[in-house]
Amino acid sequence: MTTTVYIWRSFSGGTKTSKAEGAHSSLARLGHALGGLGHVAMQVCDDYISWWPPEYAGKRYSLCLSPQEDTDRIGRKPDRSIRIKNLNEEEMLRQWAKFSGKSFNDLDLNCCSVTAYLLAQGWTESFDRPGKAIKRYWEMMSHPVRAYWAVLRFGIREVTIHSPGEVEEFAEWLTEVT
Repeated sequence: MTTTVYIWRSFSGGTKTSKAEGAHSSLARLGHALGGLGHVAMQVCDDYISWWPPEYAGKRYSLCLSPQEDTDRIGRKPDRSIRIKNLNEEEMLRQWAKFSGKSFNDLDLNCCSVTAYLLAQGWTESFDRPGKAIKRYWEMMSHPVRAYWAVLRFGIREVTIHSPGEVEEFAEWLTEVT
């Protein structure tokens, strides 16, 4: 199967629903002041994962259920779609189910950090598939400096990725190593 990551680099003034959603969000206010923030979402099997600040008081988060719903909310199509093969999508969906009780947080539980975390889980767990681990290990070891840099850059910090550009870079790297 293939996982698709959708990237909107910036909103340039906010989303169509910016007045209704996350008005209390300090990062949203800062983003609007700076000219807008981006968004990241992903398609894993039949599940579309798009994590937003809450639209209404008392809610923990808001979701979009399709790429078209995100496109409508943001007002344009994604800047980029990246298709990644050979991730463990079952594990990604198991990890996504664990987020149902958590609340959106501007700093460490936002669309970018959630997407990066799920991608990292899918990549790490994909090594359990017979034959894949040996092939990837050999490919990585053929470029030890690159492998070391990748582990430092992405492997230990997937939960600290906070921008669409960083998710885009991480997804690009995953297309090379999967």
